[in-house]
Amino acid sequence: MDYLYEVPGSYGSIGMRERLLQRIWEEQKGLVGDLRLVTGEDVSIENPGSWNPFEGPDFKDADITIAGERKFGDIEIHFHERDWFLHGHDRDGRYDRVILHVVLFDPMPEERSAECISGRKPGTLILAPHLPMDLESLIALEEYCLNPRDVESIQWEHSGTEEIQTRLRTYAKERWRIKTGLAAIKLAGKNWQELLHQGMLETLGAVRNRAATLRVAERIPYSVMAGKTENDLMEAGAPWRFNGLRPASAPARLLCSYLKLCRTYPDWPEALKVSHDSLTHDWARTWHQRVRPMGFTPARWNTFVIDHLIPFINAYREQEVGGKSEAGLFDIWFSWPAGTVPEKHIQWLRNNLPKTVTPGRGSNGWHQGLLHSTLSQKPFR
Repeated sequence: MDYLYEVPGSYGSIGMRERLLQRIWEEQKGLVGDLRLVTGEDVSIENPGSWNPFEGPDFKDADITIAGERKFGDIEIHFHERDWFLHGHDRDGRYDRVILHVVLFDPMPEERSAECISGRKPGTLILAPHLPMDLESLIALEEYCLNPRDVESIQWEHSGTEEIQTRLRTYAKERWRIKTGLAAIKLAGKNWQELLHQGMLETLGAVRNRAATLRVAERIPYSVMAGKTENDLMEAGAPWRFNGLRPASAPARLLCSYLKLCRTYPDWPEALKVSHDSLTHDWARTWHQRVRPMGFTPARWNTFVIDHLIPFINAYREQEVGGKSEAGLFDIWFSWPAGTVPEKHIQWLRNNLPKTVTPGRGSNGWHQGLLHSTLSQKPFR
């Protein structure tokens, strides 16, 4: 059954259909990172199963390996762990062959693990850390993201250098249109200070802990942030994911960096509300020199600027002037240094764009265009 849920987005509730999760699971190509159960066991997917449009488990006859043990059976997809019981699967014999319970969000500490009518407990896999983008972008790009391609599969044998650049610019503009459209919606419902507060925390959460840092933003408004402790933030965001994280990405370390920013520059959100003319690379370097000693790497800072700050400034300017500006900030956003990007994307651009390309191959726009291509079904040939 295709349930419609109101799920927590970065800036309020958004509608999301369970069928979208099922399609993502069916395709598999868009999932990132190593899959693990909530209990820590490695998971590999040989066959995600056949989608079942009728009553019963969402996918039949899957072939997976958990902690080295081959398993054959069914897969059930939900938004939350508790949905297993809310839908009565624990009392339904049709779900007794389920070997993996895939849920979007981390279970809360008090939630029970899925249990079949026989008493057997299938493992639970959290899908959110493995999605290729945040929920809002995922829903906005639904028509593109269901059949994502890996970057190595893009064929350019019939494309010259100029055509490659033209196509990447076109796809980057589509990414910009979606990002600025979402920014305008968010700006209509939140004040500037809270927008940047939530945007910075989302950036720090990255893929694995985005949901946790957004819980921090939801539960602790910026107005009281400077008076909070690291333990307060960890408690507000729980549960956290720690498997596979490097020390520099440990949640406590990143939250400590953010607290230092809030205490050292308590008006930083307002200070970043700059005009079009002031939004320059020199301005960015000045601010990064301020925040780098607090633990903000260039990649994290640039990710925040291109994913949140520039789209919000663009939306704010359009709101102030009462309509869309002709130029906008697309060129600045395109030429900004890329944030956190896959190494294989960096290598692909080095192989397919000339060294003399303007702006340089490390610019955000080229990476955004390539990312949009890998998430789309549009042909490049």
